[in-house]
Amino acid sequence: MSGTFSLTLPPGCQAANGAKEFSIPPKERRRYQFPFIIQENAPLGRATGTLSLNYLGSELAEEFVVDIGPGRPAAGAIALDLTRWANIDAAAFDADRADYDSRRIGRFVYPADFTPSDRIVRIRGVPYRMASLEDGRKNAILPQGQTITIPEGRYRGVALMGYGHDGNHPGQWILHYADGTRQGVDSEIPEWCTPAPEGFEVAFTAPYRYIPGGPAPPPCELFTWTLECDPAKTLTAIEWPRMIHAYVYAITLLPSQ
Repeated sequence: MSGTFSLTLPPGCQAANGAKEFSIPPKERRRYQFPFIIQENAPLGRATGTLSLNYLGSELAEEFVVDIGPGRPAAGAIALDLTRWANIDAAAFDADRADYDSRRIGRFVYPADFTPSDRIVRIRGVPYRMASLEDGRKNAILPQGQTITIPEGRYRGVALMGYGHDGNHPGQWILHYADGTRQGVDSEIPEWCTPAPEGFEVAFTAPYRYIPGGPAPPPCELFTWTLECDPAKTLTAIEWPRMIHAYVYAITLLPSQ
């Protein structure tokens, strides 16, 4: 099957090298991404775009929604590569809804079809490096009391992206500084099917979750939030709490200046 794509973006948005056409051999599946940039002058609020697929003289159009809010570029932010710390597969594509760690996660899993894979995305001015969500790969961190070392520096915060299920998951992150001191930061990883708690913001929304038999309501979300650091000290490592059913997809270091 062969055809073309056409993308109609909301006002103030600009396409960024998305797919223009497709050619899929019989009995194969392929995924295509359509990245775009929300420009600084984009009108604030909820906006709608349309992705159209044209083949065999027919057109299939699907609307999508973008919530455009204020943001400020985080100059000097470091979006970390989670590959060496990822310890769980916490997302699955519709093509293989069983491709996740069901033993530890359970029956419901986040739908990877609605989330960027293996690329840096900017949300409210902050860059986040998303791990590859391809089948068979670990793509998130399950907090298990581990300590991760980071590029040493003075930071005002550690920005995280993730979700929890079966309720909110409170815990304490311990920040390690070069002078030997430590700082405990109490936070949580929120329940994915509820509104963002105070201090948290929605990064991505999916219309449903996956179970082995197909999509399952209600909608679910990935959240972003920040652990505040002492900007006068040099941060060297982050010690994680122990949790179950809570997953972090991205970590970004926010410089003090």
